[in-house]
Amino acid sequence: MVLMHLMHNAGYEIAVAHCNFQLRASESDDDELFVQDQAKKIAVPFYKQRFNTAEYAENNGLSVQMAARELRYDWFEEVRILAGCEIIAIAHHNDDTIETVLLNIVRGTGIRGLAGMKPRTHRIIRPLLFANRNEIEQYALLNEIPCRNDSSNDSLKYKRNKIRHKVIPLLCELNPDFSATFSENIAHFRDAAQIYLSVVEAKRKELISMRNGKIYISVPALQTLEPAATFLYEFIHEYGFTWAQVNAILASLNSVSGKRFISKTHLLVKDRQELIIYRRNNKIQRYYIEEHTRNIKEPLSITFKQEQMANDFKIPQNPDIACIDRDKISFPLILRQWIKGDGFIPLGMTNSKKLSDFFIDEKMSLADKQDTWILADGEKIIWVVGRRLDDRYKITPSTKNLLIVTLNNHM
Repeated sequence: MVLMHLMHNAGYEIAVAHCNFQLRASESDDDELFVQDQAKKIAVPFYKQRFNTAEYAENNGLSVQMAARELRYDWFEEVRILAGCEIIAIAHHNDDTIETVLLNIVRGTGIRGLAGMKPRTHRIIRPLLFANRNEIEQYALLNEIPCRNDSSNDSLKYKRNKIRHKVIPLLCELNPDFSATFSENIAHFRDAAQIYLSVVEAKRKELISMRNGKIYISVPALQTLEPAATFLYEFIHEYGFTWAQVNAILASLNSVSGKRFISKTHLLVKDRQELIIYRRNNKIQRYYIEEHTRNIKEPLSITFKQEQMANDFKIPQNPDIACIDRDKISFPLILRQWIKGDGFIPLGMTNSKKLSDFFIDEKMSLADKQDTWILADGEKIIWVVGRRLDDRYKITPSTKNLLIVTLNNHM
């Protein structure tokens, strides 16, 4: 309420977004009505959303507080776009950042966790970090700003509230000026983090490259870093990997290729001389190619051209181009990811070969295997895209009509 008051009085064009997490029965509904009424009084747009937070937390293996955090920030961004706003202003204050740092220490943290909340993170700003809770409450009282108290702030079942109501009062007994002292410490931590992260970023540019949407980390270069575990954690934690996995990954560097590590969103594969990271995709996607299709952009950029066979036609020596006997296929064709058990007759051979064995012969990394697409006629493979045509669909002296399929921008 204080943040809304300050921004409105400062002349900003604002919209108000309120989340009802439905965790406090009628109290949650009363909060919603209260905020809606306050927004109406100052004539600003009001957006509201109700979430089944408890169900979302259970379905996603999250604490209620983390579930509420995910839900509100995702929705805030939707509202920002809908309302035509530039930024999202959050009312976090100095006491919040102290509690956050203490919580991070208890849970286990790197230097980022000691740096506290940033005044700005992308499109999110926190204009009240300069003030503590008591100062904000006094401002509300002096300026007759109506407020409501969230009763869950008093419940000791939440870790943050235990820090707030139990730990910080004890620390204030040891140092009556604890809040100011710890805020200074956080400022020092933040400066140290900036220096630390600049070194990490420099090493990131040396060791890491991106090709075809995958992240590649040089194993020999990684092994020269000290401390390797800290650098590796900084390189991969944004993809959901944990400290425990970092140690296991480092232990695997001198083992055989193919060792895999899984996060909620990504897969990391230990290949010969590289660690390869790419987004997980647990669904087999299928795309149907009709006879009239001339090009597609997703999931790959591919063009399709039909023409009559000419006497002087020469087959391009390019694995990204497949020249197919048009009369041997039936539309619609299917573009899909390969699955276990797939087999085909590689061009130039007479016997069927499992794709898994073909991949071994081609010395393909696990990441490349996972990213392989198949052009098929029903259940029969026509082309392992960008790799090899099936011998049954090649053009011959008796071919009359061609289908030329070209994979574009293949790196």
